Amino acid sequence: MLDPIAKYFKYHRGVKKYMMILHKKLEELKCRKDDIESRLNIDLLQSGKTLKKEVQLWLDGACKIISQVDSLSKEVGDMKYLSRARLGKKITVTIKVVDEHHRKGAAALPKDMFSNLKSFRIHQCPNIKRLFTPGLLLQLHSLSVIEVTFCPQMKDIIAEDNDESIENHSIDMKKTTNHPMLRHLVLCELPKLKSIYTQTLHCDSLQVIEVFGCPRLNRIPFSPSPEHMIKGVISSH
Repeated sequence: MLDPIAKYFKYHRGVKKYMMILHKKLEELKCRKDDIESRLNIDLLQSGKTLKKEVQLWLDGACKIISQVDSLSKEVGDMKYLSRARLGKKITVTIKVVDEHHRKGAAALPKDMFSNLKSFRIHQCPNIKRLFTPGLLLQLHSLSVIEVTFCPQMKDIIAEDNDESIENHSIDMKKTTNHPMLRHLVLCELPKLKSIYTQTLHCDSLQVIEVFGCPRLNRIPFSPSPEHMIKGVISSH
């Protein structure tokens, strides 16, 4: 336990470091917000459903937090020497708020909302870095077309989320390797894309893979082997 004087100097000296942490956490929250909004727009357009209250509350909360952090950044830019400790403490509290809201975002989407989704097309979404988690992929039973184009920050098509523990999904993740309905995959102008999936995807119906402008992608993780089972493969870096 730190005494009051030690805490004062901790907050006083740590403003710059705390702000760097806060901005990193905020970017993660913004990515999750963009991710949820993109997925919701697709599902709502196809199904005609209305947005659930808890999802809207989470999105509203994310917008409020983003605004609060912007205001806090301005305070730091204008801060006086004697106000550093107060701001340092305020920043650490805000980091916890951002972290907690980011965590809640993992459970914001209804579990069955994507079960009837047949095609997933995403175009020019500049902030999305990951398309699906293994847990979400389990719900996409009917998905036959995936198109991802002109998303400059996209790094992974399927990647484990920080909030999806290996222990909780060790069994489910094995099931995600089997996706019998997927027929067509298009990946275009994704300069940072490194991985489709770190494991192997079993896609017996897969017919066409189109890859353009993905210079960092070195592995196509499908089984049976694309050379033997896929009708057409177009690959161009």
